[in-house]
Amino acid sequence: MIPLLILVLTSSACSLGETKATSVPPTLPPTPTTAPIELPTAVPDEPTELPPPTDMPAPTEMPTEAPPVPTEEPTSEMTAEAFFDDTQVTYVGNSGFLITVGDKKVLIDGIFYGFSGTYTLPLNVQDLLVQASPPFDDIDLILATHSHGDHISAGMVQTHMQNDPNTVLVSTSQVTNQIKDFGDRVITLDASAGNPVQKDINGIQVEAIYLSHGKVTTGETEIMNQGYVIKINGVTVFHTGDIDASLLTPGNLKGYDLPGKNIDIAFIQHFFLSNAAFQPLISGSFKSKYVVASHYKFTDPINTEMIVRYYPDAVIFTEEMQNWEMQK
Repeated sequence: MIPLLILVLTSSACSLGETKATSVPPTLPPTPTTAPIELPTAVPDEPTELPPPTDMPAPTEMPTEAPPVPTEEPTSEMTAEAFFDDTQVTYVGNSGFLITVGDKKVLIDGIFYGFSGTYTLPLNVQDLLVQASPPFDDIDLILATHSHGDHISAGMVQTHMQNDPNTVLVSTSQVTNQIKDFGDRVITLDASAGNPVQKDINGIQVEAIYLSHGKVTTGETEIMNQGYVIKINGVTVFHTGDIDASLLTPGNLKGYDLPGKNIDIAFIQHFFLSNAAFQPLISGSFKSKYVVASHYKFTDPINTEMIVRYYPDAVIFTEEMQNWEMQK
């Protein structure tokens, strides 16, 4: 696996209620000069569908092999190195992130109400989204991995698109069929197993990859989930969406050659990151420089201690609207 920078996010005052990320050490790696965060004292229950981690011992050391160097040229006159200095991730909530690379903005799984009683996006964040107010102004591309209400809300998207006249929505047909009257600003990408779909949109390269949300019984309609590989001004990011644990296997991922895509940032569901059984697959099948924990709410804390043990550089947000800046 690739050595990674230790990052856990803390709050600091900034405009619009945003917070800035700072580097804070976990308990296991060597202690830097900044103050450590308090790690949770109790381990939250893992989702029932996950395989038990007891079959695989926790790793005793992290590999030292350097990550592969991206060879693809950036899509603008600026160099990839310049954009590395200007790559920021803003945590919206749940699995939603705003990714800013140079002059491009991509919002993925970030416009939604959520579910009452489980996870609801804070009202002030909802207001910023629908009004297309900073930092959610001038969005180049909105992506939705699937149609569940904790990832996208059609009404909110339509209002945002009215207030942000140049943004384009890309998703599965189960999502795009709900968004009306925007013409070619709504693009459908329906990938199938083993058959990714690629498209260049507003200078951003998007590859949709079919990653099953779960097995479907007779008579049910499958919720189509797509992971996305996105190349933004020389920076490559990957978002899993809601991939089912039982189907997250090397065989299901092998044909997509994700290690060969030189992924800089991978957004992965937190319960995979805290489970030792998935570490070889994530390290070998994704090979990203940074991993960002996704799909969680703060009323049910994630297992930060285990995530940091397996991925010392993991980016873990502690509240909505926090920012993290990628380092070279």
